[in-house]
Amino acid sequence: MNAVLKDLYSTREVNELVSALDDARLVATLTAKPVERARPNAVGRLRIAAVAGLQDALFTADMDRMLRGASTAPTAAAPDLTVFRTWEAYLEALSESGSSPSADDLLAYVAVGYLARRDTEVRAFLRRLPGLPSTNEQPWPEQVREDIARALLSMACQGTRADLVEGNAIIDRLSAIQKDRDSQWLSSRNGSGRRDAFTLMGLYHLAQVAVRLSEYMLSGSVADASGDRRDLEPELKRLLTRAQDYLELAADPEALTWLQSVKVVAWRLYSDSIWKTAQGLYPRMNELLSALMAAGREHPIFSLMPSQQEALRESLLDPVRVCVVLQMPTSAGKTLLAEFAILQSLQSFGKDSRVLYLTPTRALATQVRRTLNSDLRDLEIAVSAAGGAFEEDPYELGLLQSADGVIVATPEKTDLLLRTHRDWFDRVRLIVVDEAHLLRDGERGVRLELLLANLRRECKDIRLLLLTPFVDNAAEIAAWLGGDRGAPINIAWRPSRLMIGLATLAGRKPRRAFEIAWREPHSERPNPQPSSLPVIADSGPLSSARDKLVYLARRFVNLGPVLGFFSASKSEPEKTAAELAEGRDLLSPQQSTPGLRLAIALAQADYGTESVLVRCLERGVAFHHAALSSELRFLIEDQVRAGTIRFITATSTLAQGMNFPVSTVLVHSVHKPRGGGDLTPGEFWNIAGRAGRVGMADKGLVVLVNHKHRAQWERYADALSDDIQSALLAVLAQASAAVSLKDAYRNYPQLRPFFQYLAHAVATLGADRARDALDELLQMSLANSQASGPLQSRQLRGLAQTYLREIAGKQTGYLKTADATGLGSFSFDSLYAAIRGDSLLQQGPGAVLANKSVGMEHLIEALHWLPELNLGIGKGEGEMDTAAVARVVQAWMDGAPVQTIAAEFPGKEANDRVRNAGVYVHSKVAMTVAWGAHAYLRGLVLTNNTVMDASTAEQQMLPAYIQYGVRTPEAAVAGLLGVPRQLAEAVGEDYRDRYGKLKPKETGRFRDHVERADRADWSRILDRSALAGRVDPGDVWQVWRQMQGLTYS
Repeated sequence: MNAVLKDLYSTREVNELVSALDDARLVATLTAKPVERARPNAVGRLRIAAVAGLQDALFTADMDRMLRGASTAPTAAAPDLTVFRTWEAYLEALSESGSSPSADDLLAYVAVGYLARRDTEVRAFLRRLPGLPSTNEQPWPEQVREDIARALLSMACQGTRADLVEGNAIIDRLSAIQKDRDSQWLSSRNGSGRRDAFTLMGLYHLAQVAVRLSEYMLSGSVADASGDRRDLEPELKRLLTRAQDYLELAADPEALTWLQSVKVVAWRLYSDSIWKTAQGLYPRMNELLSALMAAGREHPIFSLMPSQQEALRESLLDPVRVCVVLQMPTSAGKTLLAEFAILQSLQSFGKDSRVLYLTPTRALATQVRRTLNSDLRDLEIAVSAAGGAFEEDPYELGLLQSADGVIVATPEKTDLLLRTHRDWFDRVRLIVVDEAHLLRDGERGVRLELLLANLRRECKDIRLLLLTPFVDNAAEIAAWLGGDRGAPINIAWRPSRLMIGLATLAGRKPRRAFEIAWREPHSERPNPQPSSLPVIADSGPLSSARDKLVYLARRFVNLGPVLGFFSASKSEPEKTAAELAEGRDLLSPQQSTPGLRLAIALAQADYGTESVLVRCLERGVAFHHAALSSELRFLIEDQVRAGTIRFITATSTLAQGMNFPVSTVLVHSVHKPRGGGDLTPGEFWNIAGRAGRVGMADKGLVVLVNHKHRAQWERYADALSDDIQSALLAVLAQASAAVSLKDAYRNYPQLRPFFQYLAHAVATLGADRARDALDELLQMSLANSQASGPLQSRQLRGLAQTYLREIAGKQTGYLKTADATGLGSFSFDSLYAAIRGDSLLQQGPGAVLANKSVGMEHLIEALHWLPELNLGIGKGEGEMDTAAVARVVQAWMDGAPVQTIAAEFPGKEANDRVRNAGVYVHSKVAMTVAWGAHAYLRGLVLTNNTVMDASTAEQQMLPAYIQYGVRTPEAAVAGLLGVPRQLAEAVGEDYRDRYGKLKPKETGRFRDHVERADRADWSRILDRSALAGRVDPGDVWQVWRQMQGLTYS
């Protein structure tokens, strides 16, 4: 660092100018008013500081040393980020003064941005420009220089392939006039022709740099004189060195300074290229890279983000590691790195090998499948999805048994497969666990913990890749699962700035204002200045947190899509969304999209044409919570990504990994429901960290709208993560003190997966071997490795020993059947007794289906005592109306819309009843009752020694019918493939018309039939569905292909 230069750019005056401009721009955007003119001397002062900072950064980077081969890349220095923010402020001040930046200014900005590793912000800024500076009539050397800068800027933009092609085209156009302009210029230069010739020779070498960079970035190599393809690096170094030699001979200091920016930009374009970083890592990698930048992709990838490059440098793909915990902030590129690991695994172990990709929800599974299929299908790598519930049927099993490539599944489905089809995992070589921080999430977290423990114990050859935002003990998690072959990779780089604010309403009418205090957790710079937003005089009292959120949302939408987060209520997001929609015009046909039109049609069919959700969607507003189907949630999320939905309100359902780009998150509340305390820092940032996604804005904003949350604001600004702690440890003391194990099992949900883990060991090893292996079984759990001392270790061991004694006398066959249900032995005992005591249930699922709600009531009566299921529909504490639950389940299978089913539910208003019904059918029915029906079929086999084979395939579909809300095998398989429930039966009818009834071994043909359906097919399907007349077949066809990843994303 040069002290003299630092005194020019790193001063209090400059920092205050940068901060003031940053705040002025934010306030102007939020109030939709022009930015106040910068102080008269601000532009000049900032330019001096920016240029001085540039000189210092370029000196520190030492490009000459790199070109001589003494280092591999320009190094980033501590002041680079400060210099970058100064250049941002200078360009902003220049714009507000009515001037436009020159190509040289923009090139310097890009160079400093690259040195500061703010690549994504640079690209976002360039894409927002109305266009690159145009070349005006000027002296020939200046025109050449400006066109070189324009070519490099076009390639730095990287919005589409056209940007890279344009970089070459700019130089081609220059070459077309070179001969005439060259001779004219040199002949006019009396006495300085030699120096001018040297200048032009240097510039022509740089023009060739641009041409070769364009070629390399598009194809991964350049052609030499003989036509052979080779890497660009030697030629790039030669061209840059020669350019410097000529410009030094020309003795032009200003051109030499400009050259340093060119060197940085050119080298970063090369070294950050996806080809340079990943080319040739393993067979077929180049095919994947070509697919990622293919023509027609909505978001092609030409360069890896710094976070992705760092992860690869940290040996993410080292085959020695059996477990890697990859920590990266939201939107920093985890999914692409997972794709690299997937391809490596499939290439290493052959085409018949499998990769499991675990996601916590079906909505996230749909998004992941879409992304993976879009990227991998050109490589002929199949991407399949399993159902979400803990149930299996012969049709889905047929698909899974024949599947290779990538299978996207929930932990629950994977747990079932491991219990019932252990041999299926013989071909699995890699398991990717998305949202791995959910290990700390209560009962579901313990279930994931012990699933991973079983996988490590039973499937020694499987590698694990855990993807998560920041946790404080990633090394501990990696060691738990991988021992000395496990490793954490901790990536701190974020794609954009992130600021967290606390809004306080100050003053009295008519001079009220929101004062927003800001913290910038990821920055070493002083915290940004507070922002003051004047309140419009007739804005109402703004007394509640919801009032404030609505007002602020209408201001912050000027920055981009806004998310309103509600931590403890489903009704509040709906009311807030409805209020935000008031006064907004209906979206025009030009603003609407196929995805939005299909979402509206699904909402109309399920919730009514005048429902709150429909009215909101028609105006570019939405809410997102557990009352919506996974397909509708996916479509809403997709429309936020598309920019069609500008406001969205949500509960924590949004927290589970969705790629959800918003510029601002407004936080209504931070406390968990049912007295669960405040959100932890990890839980808070898993939602709030979605602000400022790649390409959305130069910063992400998080604002707590309730001024009473100051303590929480300060806590979240200071603590950005927390530990993953086994949720099992939290209940050890209470469970150990319980009157009986059965009481502990009923009262402490976190304990249930632990007992099921032990029962699985007995079912697979036998009671004696499981008892002898108890120490090993306990050591495989995270809870054991995290026990705080001897007392917790003894409590854990004591519970395990007591439970093993409890089930020691049970027959192995009985325990194996119970294990396959996913229920604990206590619950299976109750279910087994209920089945034996019910003559209708003993007749099998055919009798249950034939007797409709009466038969379903018998099943619900057998299931409703099981603590895992908790099937009450809210008609009073402890009250259980089995007939009402049966009617709900039957109506769901019969295709009734949610608004009809809502009649069975309590609620003061129709919206409340619809919401309660939606939550119940999409969680309790589709997931929990389906699980119970699966357990019933397993228990039935044991009670009467029935064999479930191909002859009873349709009867075995009972759990799938309940999960997907359908009544035929074809419709159930359609639901498995992601067809919305309102279309599933019609898709099944269309298949039967062509091929006859579906057989379990024909599910592959059914999948092909649906995936290949064209517009005419969907027109035929729509005419016989609940969506007839609501949506255009072309919209359904287009959205379906996008959901399946059959078009480039």
